[in-house]
Formats: sequence, C-alpha cells, structure tokens
Amino acid sequence: MELSVVTVASLGLAGLCLTLIVRGAHKEAAVFISIVTSLLLLGFALRHIQSVFQIIASYIQSVSGGSFYFSILIKVMLTAYVADFTAQLCKDAGEASIASKVELAGKAVIFVIASPVVLSVMELISRLIEL
Repeated sequence: MELSVVTVASLGLAGLCLTLIVRGAHKEAAVFISIVTSLLLLGFALRHIQSVFQIIASYIQSVSGGSFYFSILIKVMLTAYVADFTAQLCKDAGEASIASKVELAGKAVIFVIASPVVLSVMELISRLIEL
C-alpha cells in the first residue's frame, strides 16, 4: 500500500474519532484503539523507512568501514524511534512515569550501542596527537 499523507491522515483521524467516541463509555477500549491506530501508522512508516535505509546502505558499502558505522547508525535510530514511540503510547495511556523510564532506558541503550563509535573517535584522536 502506498504511503501518502492522505492515507496517514485518514487512518489517524479515523482512530482519533473512534477513540473519542468510545472514551466516554469504555476508557480502556479507547486506549486500546489508540494503541492499535498508532501501531498501524508505525507499520506504514517502517515499511517505507526500510527502503530509504536500503538506498543509504548501497552508498555506505562503497566507503571503507562504512558498513560498521552504518549498522550502528541504524541500531541507534531504531532504538530512538522505538523508545520514543513506546513512551508516547505510555503518555497517551496516562502513564507519564513509565514513559519517562522508557525514555531513560532508550537513552542508555543508545549510549551502549554508540560506544564503539565513541571509542573509535577517541582512538583516532590519540593517534593524531602522537603524530
């Protein structure tokens, strides 16, 4: 299915309207509808983001050592998106405390994933200083 602004807007508005209609009678069901709508929108987006990553990957392979850094970049970006998406779902469900912990955990995971890049930069700097 083609991702277009009309598709995204339509799905978002349909989910919003359904959530608002149901919220008065069944708050739990409204949260579930909101989460399902969000997951559907995420699925649409991820399908198209994947094609962008494939294009970038083809360019990165031509760079020496680029695939190592590209894989780290992809992991960091996906971790950031998943953590933010999950935190937003928690906030929508009224759980700001859990959302903040998800954001903190996401930042910690990003730091761990990116540490090889930081170490590489530090090693390069130390070699430049020795010259």
